[in-house]
Amino acid sequence: MKFGGLAESLSQTRSSELSALPALVVVVCRSPVSSSFPRACKTLVTSRVVGGSARGWKLLQSVEVPQYAFAGGEARLGCRYNLRTTRLYSLKWYHNNTEFYRYVPTERAAPFHVHTSPAFTVTQEVRRNELGVEVSLKRLRVSGSGHYRCEVIAEHPTFRTETASATMLVLTGSKEGLE
Repeated sequence: MKFGGLAESLSQTRSSELSALPALVVVVCRSPVSSSFPRACKTLVTSRVVGGSARGWKLLQSVEVPQYAFAGGEARLGCRYNLRTTRLYSLKWYHNNTEFYRYVPTERAAPFHVHTSPAFTVTQEVRRNELGVEVSLKRLRVSGSGHYRCEVIAEHPTFRTETASATMLVLTGSKEGLE
């Protein structure tokens, strides 16, 4: 199914039918990476609500992961949330189910922790505010390809947990080789 067909079929689905789905898939396509990849999207977001209903308020608003990056280069990952009246308990990033970044605002001595990875180097936050966290991965290796997942947990009393994920492919070569 083409991306347009998925969006078209989702838009024709009644909200009562969508609320019964175990996952909500949102595909965001921007301009093509190059003429060699005319259907490629720079951002692919797949959201799944865990421990809560997809109806009404969504704690985790979006995940931004580039679909492609180049070995030796960098990639910025964004995780946006809406806390409403609650506070953030923690935000974690995973690569292929291995945690590499954790932010826990209540841990005053060390609110964020970065785990080393052979696939990339994690810098400190590029940006953090009440709406989200953006981290930068540098010195990417081909092994940095894979599944990136952000997990957001709200503070007591609900400890509501939501995750969203996207896939990134780390390519060898350079951008010029694709054009």
